[in-house]
Amino acid sequence: MSFKILQLTKLQKINTFESPKLKFPPIGVCEQGLNAIRQFFVDMKLGAGNNLPLVTIAVIGNTMAGKTSLIQTLQNVGRTRVLTYRNPESKIDETTKIFKVEKLKIEKVLLQLIDMGGNEIYHTTYQLALHQNCIPLIVVNMVQYEDLVQKSSEREAVRRLAFDYMSHLYLANPSMGSPKLVLTHKDLFSDAKFAELKNSFLSTSNQLCKEIVEEEKQLKGDFSLIKPFSDSTEDIFLSEDIYEIGVLEQYTVFDSLKQNLFLTCQPFIEDIPAVWEQISQKVCALPSAYCTFIELFHHLKRSFKSIKQAQIETILTYMHQCGKILWYKSTKGLENYIFHNTPALTDLLAVFYSHEGNRWGQRQKRFVPFLDESSARIELERFVEFVQVFNSTAVMDKNLFFYLIKSETLFKNERDLHVAMNVLKAFRLIHGPVQCDGTSTGFFIPYMVEKFCDRDILSKEELTLRVDLVFKGLSLPQHAYHQMSVGTLELFPSLIATPMVHKDGASVFHDGLVVQLIHDYKSRKVSIYMASTAKRVHEMWEQLLKITNNALQHVTNSWPASRPVVTSFCAHCLLIQHPNPEKIVSPQWAVIPKIKSSAQTSVISRLLSSFFGQEKLRHPSTMLDDLSTQCRCKRETVYAVLKHPCTCKYH
Repeated sequence: MSFKILQLTKLQKINTFESPKLKFPPIGVCEQGLNAIRQFFVDMKLGAGNNLPLVTIAVIGNTMAGKTSLIQTLQNVGRTRVLTYRNPESKIDETTKIFKVEKLKIEKVLLQLIDMGGNEIYHTTYQLALHQNCIPLIVVNMVQYEDLVQKSSEREAVRRLAFDYMSHLYLANPSMGSPKLVLTHKDLFSDAKFAELKNSFLSTSNQLCKEIVEEEKQLKGDFSLIKPFSDSTEDIFLSEDIYEIGVLEQYTVFDSLKQNLFLTCQPFIEDIPAVWEQISQKVCALPSAYCTFIELFHHLKRSFKSIKQAQIETILTYMHQCGKILWYKSTKGLENYIFHNTPALTDLLAVFYSHEGNRWGQRQKRFVPFLDESSARIELERFVEFVQVFNSTAVMDKNLFFYLIKSETLFKNERDLHVAMNVLKAFRLIHGPVQCDGTSTGFFIPYMVEKFCDRDILSKEELTLRVDLVFKGLSLPQHAYHQMSVGTLELFPSLIATPMVHKDGASVFHDGLVVQLIHDYKSRKVSIYMASTAKRVHEMWEQLLKITNNALQHVTNSWPASRPVVTSFCAHCLLIQHPNPEKIVSPQWAVIPKIKSSAQTSVISRLLSSFFGQEKLRHPSTMLDDLSTQCRCKRETVYAVLKHPCTCKYH
C-alpha cells in the first residue's frame, strides 16, 4: 500500500484477510481495518520512527532446561557464556517464576523474548502472555531426556519435554511457523552419546507428529490444521533450526542462533510512525500496574494535544500485538484495562503460583496484622488458620486472598483488588466466591487441589447421564482441563449450589441434581455426568447439554486447533451396568464451533432454545410416562429419552 490510499475518500472497505506478507502498513495494522490503515499513513506523514517488531520470541521448555542461561548468554555484549543458579532448592535461585519479558538487541533491532517459567505450576499462567505473533524456541535438557527415557519411554520423554509445551502455542495459534530447538547440556555426554540421544529425540518427535497428522485425517469437519503438523513428510524441527550447546560452547553457536532469530523476525520488522514510538515509550514508563483506556487517553492528551481516542486504540492494539503491553480487549471484565507494567501482572500471578516450598513460612515471618472488611483485626493466629484451611481444601478465605495481593503486589486499593480478582477469574485461575464457613466466603484455586473426585456419589442417585469429550491431535495443555472444571461451576450460582473442585475435575450439588466433570489429562478425556431421579431426566438432559456445549465453546475459543470428539452414552445401559454400553459418537446436539465467537453463550443459547423450546411446556414428571417415545436397547424396549435429549428429533 501507499499514501495514495488517503486520496480514496470513497473507499469503504479493504480486505487484507490472510495477507501475512503485508509490510507497509504492518499486518498488525491491516488486521484492524481501513480506519487503522488510514491512521497509520496520516501519522507516518508526520515522520517515521524506529522499528517495532511485531513478533515475540517465546522461550519455552521444562524447568532447569537452561532457558534463562540461554537468554542471558544471547544478551551478553561480552559474547561469553552466562550460567544461572538453577537449583530451586538452593538459597540463591534464579529459576524463572511465571514469565519474564526480556530484550535482545541484534544489529539495530530490539527483539522481545518471553522467558516462560518451566515448572508445571506456572503452565496455567502462560495463557496471559502468549499470543499469535510468537516464535517458539524450545529448550530441551538432554540429561532430563535421557533420564525420562530410562524411567518411561522415548515417547513420554518427548511429550513432557517438548510437545506439552508446543500445545500451549500451536493449539491457540495454529498458523505459527516451525519451532526452533536448542538441545542443552551437551558437555555432559560424549559426542557419540549426544548424537544418539539427539537422533532418538528427533525421530520420536517426527513419529509423534506423523501420528497426530494421521489421527486428524480420520476426523471429519472443517478444522484448522497446525501449520508445522500439516505435512507428515517433513521434520517437525528443521535441521537449520536445531542448536546444540554446552557449558564450554564457543560463542559462534549463539551468534548463529541470534542470526537465525533475526532472519525469522525480519518480515515482521517495519518502521512505525514516530508518534507511535513516542506513545509506546510514554505508556511503558507509567509506574502503576495498569490503567483504564480513558485514564490513559487523558494522560497522553497532556503530551499529544491533537490525539484522538480512535488513534490511541489503533496504537495500543498494535502495541499489544507486539507484546509491549497486555490488553485483553475481548475478555469480559478486562476490556477496559491496559496492563502496561508486565512485571506487576507476573507479581500478581506469583502470589498464588510458586514452586517455592517454604513460602508460607516466609509469609508468616513477614506477617503484619490487618483489618478485614468489617474492621475486625486479623492477628497471626487467624492468619495461620486461613493458611491451614487453604492447604487442606484449596479454598482461600477472601481476607487472606486480598491481604496477600495488597502486601505482595502493586494492586493496593479497592479498585485494584477488583481488577486483580477479574484477571484471575477471567482466565479461570480461581473460582468463587464460595462459602468458606458460616460467616465468610473465599475462592477455589483449582491447581492447588489435591483430593480426587468421589465417584461413588453418582451411584446414590436413581439415573445417570454421561457424555465423554476426547481431544484428538495435539494434546490440550493440562490447565485447559482445570478451566473446563471451573467453567462447569460457573454455570451454577456458587452461593446457592454446593461446588467442589477436585484435582481431576469438579462436582456440583444443586437442587437435587448431582453434576460431575472428571478429566484425565494423559488419556485426553473429559467425562461429564448428570445424576438425579428418573422423573427429572428431561431437566438432566438440558443441564448436560448446557455443560457439554459450554466446555466445547470455551475450548474451541481458547484452542481453535483442538479436535474434540463427543460421545454420548445410553442411560439405560449405565442403569443396568452393561459392560459394553451403547454410544452415539458426535451426536447432533453437540455443537463444535468452527470459528471463535465473541459471545461465548450464543451457540449454547441457540442450541437450548432449539432442542428444549417446545418441550419446556411439559411437566418433567410426564417424560417417562410417554409410551410413544420408545426405542430398542440391548434387545429391550426402553424409553428413548434415556438415549437422546428431545426424543422427537431422533425418531
